[in-house]
Amino acid sequence: MPPSKIPPSVPIFSRMGAVYHLLADEKERTVQEQPLLLEIAAQAQQATGCNCVLDLACGTGLHARLLGQAGYSVLALDFSDSMLSQAQSLRNPRCVQYGKADLLQPLPVENPAALTLLMGNTLSVFPERRQLEAVFCNAAAATLAGGTIFCQTLNYERIRRFGSVLSVRHGRIDRHETVVTKTLFVLQNGRVLLNISACQGGKNSEWASFSECQTLTPLVPKEIIRAAKKAGLKLVADYGGDDKSPFDPERSGTYLSVFEKCVLTSR
Repeated sequence: MPPSKIPPSVPIFSRMGAVYHLLADEKERTVQEQPLLLEIAAQAQQATGCNCVLDLACGTGLHARLLGQAGYSVLALDFSDSMLSQAQSLRNPRCVQYGKADLLQPLPVENPAALTLLMGNTLSVFPERRQLEAVFCNAAAATLAGGTIFCQTLNYERIRRFGSVLSVRHGRIDRHETVVTKTLFVLQNGRVLLNISACQGGKNSEWASFSECQTLTPLVPKEIIRAAKKAGLKLVADYGGDDKSPFDPERSGTYLSVFEKCVLTSR
């Protein structure tokens, strides 16, 4: 489908870069996610002979830094200037580069990657099926034949069981006491509302706050697999967590899917 006919993406997290890394709890996520991430990266490098990684919707750059520290050459792209600014302000290996990109448009990639990441529930931001398919098509076009695309989404069946999920983080950013909350709430139409709010202390005990919200598409595994298949990708593994446990719709917190870009063979 021509890019001009695809609805534009929504600029979520436009002001959240400065506080998002507190909400994400990068130390905890590193412990949980690093082993599987490095395992998949090593397999992709072995399959293609290439150590290039493309991190799409990179946020504040957690996965890009983890892979850069392991020696991979990483191009990390995001649509949010705020997220990119925060990512670039952190200590990054020299082999990590950042840039701006809209995932619904052809990606500004010179060299295809052995491994492309679509982490952090990125796929759920797009409300229409054709947008999801466009994201996969653009990701596949930027990935080497035989390469890997690794996706991470929330398990929405579990969220529906609870009706809402609340996360709260407290800490200091630039010496200011900060509280960040993330709420996921199931709406009457079946979609899920994501709200992120930040409160930060200032001088004279005064506090300032701001928030952003976005409706998310409650994707199920078969929808992700179908969209990936249309982009020429083949599911090679899926899990219900970073410990590689089987996906359980009632218990798993996330759905992890690993796709391979099929190698075209001449007849």
